[in-house]
Amino acid sequence: MAFTLSYSKEFITWFNEQDKPLQRIVLMHLGLLEEYGPQLSQPYADTLKGSKLKNLKELRMQYKSNPYRIFYVFDPKRQAIVLVAGNKASDKKWYDKMILKAENLYALHIKALKMEEKDDN
Repeated sequence: MAFTLSYSKEFITWFNEQDKPLQRIVLMHLGLLEEYGPQLSQPYADTLKGSKLKNLKELRMQYKSNPYRIFYVFDPKRQAIVLVAGNKASDKKWYDKMILKAENLYALHIKALKMEEKDDN
């Protein structure tokens, strides 16, 4: 079963700013997420600690000896919402900043879902 992936504008902007070799690595990892969904595990994915969202996860990859991470979460419709990404090597507070950003983006996503449901009724 293939899982649906949905991308935040922030992720798309980040992705488009990366060079082609990194984009290929990212697409390969997103393909694994699409194929395995919530069952994707280490070394490709892991659950994040320190988030209000118990199911906030990260795709883990290396490129040019740098650790890149992509944060995602499965929403109530069981689609993966790809939220934010970046190179975690450059900043000791990177996880704190990115978790907060991911939580805020997911809250907006949930709000939009509720508005859709309201409009459908």
